[in-house]
Amino acid sequence: MKHYDRNVKSVAQGVHNFFYGLYNTINVSGPFIDPKVLQNSGLMITCSHRSHYDYFLLGMLMHDMGVNNMRFAAGDNLTNLPIIGPKFKAFGSFPIKRSSSLNRSYIINLSNRSLV
Repeated sequence: MKHYDRNVKSVAQGVHNFFYGLYNTINVSGPFIDPKVLQNSGLMITCSHRSHYDYFLLGMLMHDMGVNNMRFAAGDNLTNLPIIGPKFKAFGSFPIKRSSSLNRSYIINLSNRSLV
């Protein structure tokens, strides 16, 4: 188990209680996701970013499915913030330089580094 996975597990129940206390129903659209397949693949799941809840909500749903050692891409505008940035990193996020996000070699290198 990775250090960030332990951090996610330590707050998972609180995040779960928050979202299900806030919303009556949570719907996720997309293809079926088999957590056993996810554990042995380099699949990248992205959010629509209707809000910054996306990180936490999708992470909670993946955790509820049994997915471990998740990593999250987060804009450097979030990961560089004084208090929130270290929290994001502690939960497995890695920074994305928005100014470089259309550069193919940057994305390939970022994807390779995120698997570590």
